[in-house]
Amino acid sequence: MTIVGEKNVERVEAVVGYIKRLFTEGPAALWAEFKDKLADLRATFFDGVQEWAISKIIQAAVTKVMTMLIPGAGFLQAILGIWQTIQFFLQKIREIATLVNSILDSVSQIAKGAIGAAANYIEKSIVESLPLVISFLAKLLGLDKLAPAIKAIIEKLRTPVTKAVDTVVGGIAKAGSSAVGKVKGAVGG
Repeated sequence: MTIVGEKNVERVEAVVGYIKRLFTEGPAALWAEFKDKLADLRATFFDGVQEWAISKIIQAAVTKVMTMLIPGAGFLQAILGIWQTIQFFLQKIREIATLVNSILDSVSQIAKGAIGAAANYIEKSIVESLPLVISFLAKLLGLDKLAPAIKAIIEKLRTPVTKAVDTVVGGIAKAGSSAVGKVKGAVGG
């Protein structure tokens, strides 16, 4: 059993490597290395998004082609659209109710002659309706699972980022505790 541990040794080696590179090749070399690592993360992210988008597009295209081959496919498409619309309204009933109340409040303000207040209510209604309209269109187009897919891609990216941060922080902590130990030893405490 080791006292330091393999993971900590790897961190220290990584930090020492960065420090050595800083002194031998300069800050530009370190910056270039960090840019390469960020480029890798960027590529991983966009590859994940591209993979998800392509699979969704292919799935939607196959579904569309298959329903075109079936007699009465228009009827099936209509049923599917109605079902997606009903699901959307059931999922978003609170937001829809808030939007309707906001619109009714603006009509009420117009009836009272308070045009400024009505304009504020209308602006508020438009702002509140945009996310609702976007999510409705996403649901209708079958893109309502976009957020979980992006979250999964980000989770995939989190591992190398966390590892890099752990390496740097671990190295700094190790160097700091070593320096404190030397100071204590020199002071006699």
